[in-house]
Amino acid sequence: MSRKVHIGARIEPDLHAAISQEAQENGTTLSEEVSRLLSNGLSAGDTIPSQDEESDNVSYFLYDYFPGSWVEELFYGISQEYEDWRPAYPLSEAFFPELAVRVEAMTEEEFERTGGLLAMPDLPEDLKDDLEELLYELTNYSEEITDREAFLFQWAELLREASSAEPEEEETYELLLQFEEAAIVQIRKLLVKKGLEKDEELDTALSRYIYQLLGKALVREAGPYLLAWNGEEEMARVGEQLQKTGYATYSQ
Repeated sequence: MSRKVHIGARIEPDLHAAISQEAQENGTTLSEEVSRLLSNGLSAGDTIPSQDEESDNVSYFLYDYFPGSWVEELFYGISQEYEDWRPAYPLSEAFFPELAVRVEAMTEEEFERTGGLLAMPDLPEDLKDDLEELLYELTNYSEEITDREAFLFQWAELLREASSAEPEEEETYELLLQFEEAAIVQIRKLLVKKGLEKDEELDTALSRYIYQLLGKALVREAGPYLLAWNGEEEMARVGEQLQKTGYATYSQ
């Protein structure tokens, strides 16, 4: 024999009125209607990550738009595809088409959970950022997608579109720097100490060295891209990009 317990809660007047109306229309008491709503919510069958799990899963926002089982299957596909690439670090333009093929194949198979909450795997930052951008785009279709197969096909389509899209060309600028001969002599000495190769052109080496110095200065001012402490995420991103362009063999 079941034993009922009392739960006290304060709710907004509008919500109280809505539940009362539902109870009246269904011919139930207010308590019975609240119990029904709670039972339906708890038995929906989709696992929602806990707060601790959300902190480790930067793509938890998907659970607000799609059933949990679909989201976990999406993460599973990403994880499996990435495992096939390791220990290499794939670029997005190579990873996306292969992942799209895997996702389409998944529509023909029944997804079986192996236990535990499935989340976005630990990926290289560039790949993770590109995937998350597509995942946000996927949420735009949440009202149109009504079944698992459509969900996976839409995800595969976004992956294909992203891999075939031509990169946007950014406008570039050239800066002319002028030095006196005495300055060039000292600059060359500096670059030789920093690892300038004998057959490398001075202007090429100096350009790379300047990229590196500017990149470090930008990151120092803004903080690392994911931890930019003064809100200058774009400054930090550009700084990290310039450092990659810099001459990698220079000593720190």
